[in-house]
Amino acid sequence: MSEIVLPGDAVGVVEEYLGEGFVYEHNGVLRAATVGFVHRDTSKHLLKVVRSGRTPNVPTKGDVVYGVVSDAKPKMVVVDIVSMDKKVFQPPFTALLPISMISTERVESADSLYTESDIVIAKVESTSSPFILSTKGSEFGVILARCRNCGSMLESDTKILICPNCGAKDRRKLSSNYILKRHGGVSKSGESFGNNRKDS
Repeated sequence: MSEIVLPGDAVGVVEEYLGEGFVYEHNGVLRAATVGFVHRDTSKHLLKVVRSGRTPNVPTKGDVVYGVVSDAKPKMVVVDIVSMDKKVFQPPFTALLPISMISTERVESADSLYTESDIVIAKVESTSSPFILSTKGSEFGVILARCRNCGSMLESDTKILICPNCGAKDRRKLSSNYILKRHGGVSKSGESFGNNRKDS
């Protein structure tokens, strides 16, 4: 299957390929000039981006998406967008969640509210490369998280998370639809995410 790319995505370098079609070069890097598919001919060292007759399924501004945190830094969270509207993205799209887009309240450090492997629900704010996400609003944020100490799934108790295994307490920017409740409940968001995953 051809690789789906967005405008500005790096698709190769001039030392390896000659760009054709919807490709432009910037500082030695070949980048896509449109939403489309990459075709590489390694034997002829040719690379081109072809605009598809149909629009690839990619998130657009305002879309609500599910993602998995792949890295959390003090000022930025990296999220892999994995699904949207029961569509599963393989491979996922990489997105950034800046500290300024995490909450309507002041956030001192992004990695205090997000950590690797957190599952989040977020809104797409920009489709530039990479995507920019926001988790402002009560419905957006972490919907499932693991304990930083033992790896067990955390349960929500109002505004904090508690590990049922080791008793550790933790904080996240929680969605109001966090999946595991302290007394054994499961939110509708959990059912929705589960359905998305089953469609893969």
